[in-house]
Amino acid sequence: MKAVLVLLLCVAAVASAQIDFSDDQRILLTKLIEAQPQGSLLRELLNEYPKLYEMRSGAEPNPNCTEDWCYTAGELLSTKGYPVQEHFVKTDDGFILRMFRTSRNFTQPRPAVLLQHGAVDSADTWVLNTPAQSLPMILADQGFDVWLGNTRGNKYSRNHTKYNPLQKEFWDYSTDEMAQFDLPAEVNYIIQTTKQPKVAYVGHSQGTSEMFANLGDPNKPYCLKDKLTVFIATGPVAYFNASSGFIATLARLGGADLLALIGMHEILPSIPILNQLLYSLCSRTSDQPICELVLGLVTGWDRANFNISRLGIYTAHFMSGDSVKQLQWFTQHIKTGDFKKFDYGPAGNQQKYGQPTPPKYDVSAITTPTAFFYGGKDPLADQRDVERTMRTYNANYVVHNSLTPHYAHMEFTWGVNNGLPNGIYAKYLELIRRYAPKME
Repeated sequence: MKAVLVLLLCVAAVASAQIDFSDDQRILLTKLIEAQPQGSLLRELLNEYPKLYEMRSGAEPNPNCTEDWCYTAGELLSTKGYPVQEHFVKTDDGFILRMFRTSRNFTQPRPAVLLQHGAVDSADTWVLNTPAQSLPMILADQGFDVWLGNTRGNKYSRNHTKYNPLQKEFWDYSTDEMAQFDLPAEVNYIIQTTKQPKVAYVGHSQGTSEMFANLGDPNKPYCLKDKLTVFIATGPVAYFNASSGFIATLARLGGADLLALIGMHEILPSIPILNQLLYSLCSRTSDQPICELVLGLVTGWDRANFNISRLGIYTAHFMSGDSVKQLQWFTQHIKTGDFKKFDYGPAGNQQKYGQPTPPKYDVSAITTPTAFFYGGKDPLADQRDVERTMRTYNANYVVHNSLTPHYAHMEFTWGVNNGLPNGIYAKYLELIRRYAPKME
């Protein structure tokens, strides 16, 4: 019964992102709460529901937390003995992005590396395992200045100079805006702060889409082609023709457009009580199969690649929020097979872009050395789509490609076999060192 509740609550998390929690809704919710027995789980969940709308940007997911399942990315680092700084970066369109920085010596110049997470995810994804299995900690121990980015709208980046998460304007973004505003703001801030001429970039999933889009617009002033040493693309997604699994099926059935039609603007937000429930259930051996089933439907799953004793921690950190418009962007790409900007329809495109169709990103124009790491069991970054991206690239700038046959999607951040000396992070490290600027 409790395992089934995980599925229901995951669905409820999608439905919980309505733009306006009205007085009528509050009255109805109050009646529902009063009808539930004192101390019941349902009563507790209903009590927690309105708090989602009262959450403001910058608020900690759980300020009283003392465990890995509810720690922030900074706390996951600091409690393992790694120095941490937090930085707030303003984009040109008004979002305030929260970044985490770790290094063994902040005063000594070191090559800078930016790690960017995937969709509905956050900086947490990189630091959920032990130090020997977590990329930021490995890089810090190897002498790098490591920065963890957070895209607009996730649990760490819910501030804006004009809008708040209760307004639909706040959620009016997709990968296009992340590529145009978020990545340049983060990279430029890192360069300004560290005084390093360039930054190494490691993206996962949507974090690669953002960079493919940025670099695939080479004539725009926000293009980062002259500010990156190397682009390490893990679980990379530019084309989505062969994507499968639950998310792709939902997209093909028009699920994103339906959510937008009924007035929803956010999907899969981070809700503390839901995170706690997921941690509790997915930490229990008896309930882990259903948790693994859900993850498998979304991202692919092979338990041999993960620390199953930390499954509850993975799931508690998995949902961090994203826009419905971003899901629509993904849907458009699945349906058309193109890598392009958001499609507003002929009239909207004419107004936005000066042409009836959205402009395509030019992956063949990318001149940043790029390494591809992908899995043979990944339903989101399907091997065929990744290989199409590499074929479209200028071959001179594909400096490495690595297929791990038994990997799905989340292994690149959560996998327990990635560390030194024999895991894929060893190759990341070699590539980052190869292209790193010389230190004075």
